[in-house]
Amino acid sequence: MSKLKMLNEAQLLLFLCVCIGTSTVLVSGAPQQESCPHDCTCQTSSLWDFIESKMKEVNTVYGTSDSLANTKTSLTSLLERLKPFFQLFPCLNIQCAVHDDWSFDLSESVKYATSQGVFVTLNVICPRGAVLNWTDTAPYSQIAGLTVRGCALQKNTNISIENTVNLIEIDFSNVGTNWFRHVTIHAQALSNVYKLSLENNNLTTYPLDTSGYGMKNLRWLNLRGNHFSSIDCALLEKYDTLVDIDMDNNLITTIPNCVTQHRSPNHAKLHLRHNLITDLEAWYEPKRVTSSLWGLYLDYNKITSLRRIASCNLQIIHLSHNSINYIEPSTFWSLKYLMDVDLSYNMLSYIEPGTFTGLPIIDKLDLSSNKLVVISESILPTFLGILNVSANQLQHPPFHNPDYQIPPIRNIYAKDNPFRCDCTNSWLHSYLQKANATEVYYPSSYEFLHRGKYNNLSLSTNPFKDIEDFQCASPAKWKDDKLLDHIDFTSVCPVVEDCPSPCYCNWDSRLNLTKVHCENLNITTLPSAMPKGNLSIYLQNNKLEIITDQDYFSRVHTLVASNNSIAKITSRIFWYISHVQLDGNNLKSLPQDIESMKGHNITSLSLSRNPWTCSCENLWLKSWLLKKRKVIHMDSVICTNEPVKGKPISQVTEEMLLCHPDSYIQVAVSLGVLLLLTLITIAVLYKYRFEVKVILHSRFNWHPFDRDQEMTEKLYDAFISYSSEDRLWVHTTLAPTLENQQLPYRLCMHCRDFLPGEAIDNNIIQAIQNSRCTILVLTKNFLRSNWCIFEFQQAHYQMIHNAHFKVIVILKEDIPANEEMDDDLRAYLRTHTYLEAKDKWFWKKLLYVMPTMNKNHHERGYNLAQDGATNV
Repeated sequence: MSKLKMLNEAQLLLFLCVCIGTSTVLVSGAPQQESCPHDCTCQTSSLWDFIESKMKEVNTVYGTSDSLANTKTSLTSLLERLKPFFQLFPCLNIQCAVHDDWSFDLSESVKYATSQGVFVTLNVICPRGAVLNWTDTAPYSQIAGLTVRGCALQKNTNISIENTVNLIEIDFSNVGTNWFRHVTIHAQALSNVYKLSLENNNLTTYPLDTSGYGMKNLRWLNLRGNHFSSIDCALLEKYDTLVDIDMDNNLITTIPNCVTQHRSPNHAKLHLRHNLITDLEAWYEPKRVTSSLWGLYLDYNKITSLRRIASCNLQIIHLSHNSINYIEPSTFWSLKYLMDVDLSYNMLSYIEPGTFTGLPIIDKLDLSSNKLVVISESILPTFLGILNVSANQLQHPPFHNPDYQIPPIRNIYAKDNPFRCDCTNSWLHSYLQKANATEVYYPSSYEFLHRGKYNNLSLSTNPFKDIEDFQCASPAKWKDDKLLDHIDFTSVCPVVEDCPSPCYCNWDSRLNLTKVHCENLNITTLPSAMPKGNLSIYLQNNKLEIITDQDYFSRVHTLVASNNSIAKITSRIFWYISHVQLDGNNLKSLPQDIESMKGHNITSLSLSRNPWTCSCENLWLKSWLLKKRKVIHMDSVICTNEPVKGKPISQVTEEMLLCHPDSYIQVAVSLGVLLLLTLITIAVLYKYRFEVKVILHSRFNWHPFDRDQEMTEKLYDAFISYSSEDRLWVHTTLAPTLENQQLPYRLCMHCRDFLPGEAIDNNIIQAIQNSRCTILVLTKNFLRSNWCIFEFQQAHYQMIHNAHFKVIVILKEDIPANEEMDDDLRAYLRTHTYLEAKDKWFWKKLLYVMPTMNKNHHERGYNLAQDGATNV
């Protein structure tokens, strides 16, 4: 923001100060003065108090940037010289207490203020929607500021505010959308308004008229806490004098291009905190940004990543409390005026080198409350004023290096990190000794840019401003201790070089070896390199599946790899390593070549909680373990397979595992032959399962497996549906065969059993309903007969609605595939089994699928037939 713009603001402030006296109306219980409105207190002050409050607002909007220090100093000096003049102007302070159990008369207060001959700023704050008694008779010409918060209007109230050019502040907050249907502010009353607040009103659209020439001096617009889903581009175009736009706590999802393309020279700050914004698409290259905005506040949104922002005037960008997990290295390269970056409370675990390197200066960089494990000098700008990396995952203070060099940074804040209080941080002790010995002048960011003070900044000065709050996270004996209490780490151990990442290492002077701590890191493979000298390696609670041969095994004294998923290991660990812990893995056996290995160095071995396979082939393992007598908790090495499941491997014998060759082969051959015969029998029975059922029925009159409870209380056992052209075979073969069984079937045929005089379709329906099943004699003649098709349809319907009803299809002759056929019948034949008259097993299959006949059923059917004949 240029000096000229701030001077313009100063000119506006001076104009308002000369033209207006002001007062502030607050809710209080101060004693009532004579002639003051009912339940109000009035107190006179000077215009100077108003000027001081407005200067604070200017500082709030334009910040405290060093680049504007001289301009603000000059303006303050000018106002101080005019202070005696401003103190001559009286200002009236009216303080009114609005209760929630009665109506407050606002018009009375306005009339009183006007009668005093001074200008008034009137603020009325209501608790829980107290009702205002406000009529449209009060003059508003003397009102400089009007604030109404949390109030409700009486019913049928309509207010029109006009003819007041002195109104400079309006605040209608917490009044609800209904308020703006009854209160009208005309354009001429808005000509000098510089501050407008419509906070917390559930607005979805801007309620005031943007046409005409109203609010040509508007600087502050507060729309926070509403229900706006987008930014109104017409509003930005109309109010090009706006300096500060606050739309926090709305429902905005995207930023339109008009925000970055608008050419107003006045727009300075845009507040969009607590919205639903997911990206900064309007700012990204290759778009060209022409907006003069220099403050962008996007905290508490849903942004997940950042990419290169186009060149613009942004000096402040706040993105805290989002879900940012990646920043493209070139994101900020085009922002040459960037001074304040807030990326706190995100999900950053790594920042690419060069992310801020191309920038000359950043006054404040906040990376606190992320997941960063390292802060490198390679990400920094040329000069950085304040760096905050608190509450990350740093094991070392920022810029950890053996040369004790810290980049040019005035202040560093890094508390609430899991610092390691071991020899890897011994550099800090020497650094602080040098830093505390010297007091060095720190230039401001403005001086750094314009006066060349950088050369006076000494790297020996201590920038860690909260180092007294640094706490140890490890080792365990110092957990939660102050880091400064153990700062001289050189007496604990020498610095360990080449420690594999992300492990950490420390020197054990008692054992004269380096301990490599890689536990609880979710690693899946062994580190490829290790520090020099003897080692103890701790790999427990990771995701290792295999331990492969490594060159450094010859220097390893202890290997702890418990609670992984290791299923395979190299035999070399038993040759070199003295203490091995492999409990809690997926080992089923050990490499058998260790059985013949001589000279191995192992002195203790832990193998419990593994799924050991105990077999004849694995019996060597039992002998090896018992022979070496080095296994810890031998009884916890348990077999997990039958027939020895649950037994310690040390107690398993050959007899338990059936390891004698002769008996084993005999049993195996017998079981194999029996299994083979069983499988063949099952396959044959399954393939010819229908024929088997027919044989069982024809020989033993037995229906196995598939005979459900059938209908017995029916007049007929079967209704035969056939074409009259096929009657010869039906009358001379089919019907006689079924009716001459030992227990004869009762058949219904249309030629002899349909009732004379009854409609054919009714006869068909009755015949099917009075039968236990329907037999279809399917021929070409059948397919050409409409009555036959009708009989099939009725039988099919009966089968769908009665689970015990059957439709038996007899294919009397071959029917070509292209023969015309009813669609339902064709579908039925595709999904159901039918009988072929030419099949040599035809009669046996037919009798099998026919309804079951027994003596009792035959007698009941005979009685039903007699009753039916009697009724006819």
